[in-house]
Amino acid sequence: LQALGRNKRRQLQQILDSITAKIWYLDTNGRVVMQNAYATKVTGRSPKDASGKTLDLLLPSWDEPLRRQAQNLQALKSGTPILGSVESMHEEGCDIWCSVDRVPMIYKSKVAKGLLVIAHDITALKRTETELRVTQDRLQQIIDNIREVFWLYDVATKDFSYVSMALPM
Repeated sequence: LQALGRNKRRQLQQILDSITAKIWYLDTNGRVVMQNAYATKVTGRSPKDASGKTLDLLLPSWDEPLRRQAQNLQALKSGTPILGSVESMHEEGCDIWCSVDRVPMIYKSKVAKGLLVIAHDITALKRTETELRVTQDRLQQIIDNIREVFWLYDVATKDFSYVSMALPM
């Protein structure tokens, strides 16, 4: 990243800014070198102000910020990506859920020269998951307390997927 000319770096910044995920590029010490516009919005700090700071300092609302910073350093040290970590942040009075990928940037030397941290917002998915769980619990309560005999038949498998407990055996 340091070797990129000003023009190439500006082009890279434009590409990163067009992505609707929080993206940070960290140096080998886990400090911010570059961030995209979405990350800037979340941290509330300009790229210049964020530069040189660790994410645990920029995002104190991150769940377990010190543990997350340790994961960043672990990915850098091992050179092994950490993909799909589900993490939460607290923004503007709301819990925000993200799927976070930590990808070491390894070049010819086979040593990580930096870390790309990409956080995709999965809040809507988590809310839907919670709503589905609540609906399943309510349905299970109804099923457990119904006194009528009923069954569920799966036409695709041509099999009974559920028979109520009210059915005498």
